[in-house]
Amino acid sequence: SGFHTGTVYLFERSASVWPATETMRLVASDSSGQSDRVGTSVDLFDTFILAGAIGGWDEGIREGTAYTFSVELGNAYCDGQEQGGKLGITGSSVAEYRRLILTVHAAPAYARGLFFLSPRPGSYPFGDDALCLGAPVARLGYGVVGPEGVAMNDLNPDASWLANKLMPGSTWYFQLAHEQRAGAGRFEVITNAVSLTLQ
Repeated sequence: SGFHTGTVYLFERSASVWPATETMRLVASDSSGQSDRVGTSVDLFDTFILAGAIGGWDEGIREGTAYTFSVELGNAYCDGQEQGGKLGITGSSVAEYRRLILTVHAAPAYARGLFFLSPRPGSYPFGDDALCLGAPVARLGYGVVGPEGVAMNDLNPDASWLANKLMPGSTWYFQLAHEQRAGAGRFEVITNAVSLTLQ
């Protein structure tokens, strides 16, 4: 909205074909409106974009600013249990690109977890509780939480039974169950669920 305010653009590339599809425009909510130059430098870490603004002002002094933006895909629903980690999705929602990364944060260090997938939401019995997924529910594999409380599942549909299922226009639902503490042996804690519609 101002002169040299700056904007960060997020694109999704379909396979190796350019041009890519613009999916997001990120601007600073507290920009002074002129010469901030948001996006002078940009880096991607996990589910966040860090954007530098060399012209950022603070109390009349131009000292530069850094902004963080979340780039998680999909919509979180079903909050999960209080002690459960937070599940999110990064990667590309373009079905042809075929790359999704399921990431859980704030889970107990070194705990094991089990990722699930379903074509519909619902309530699926699991231990003493229930997943927020409808039948049929598929197991995507195990993950081990790292020392910083993060576990990931790099979903590669080309190498699995999902190859002909993740199609444009289809919506999928994901969730994770993990141990309450490392070595507990039971997946008794359930995270939130996330839905994602592929393009």
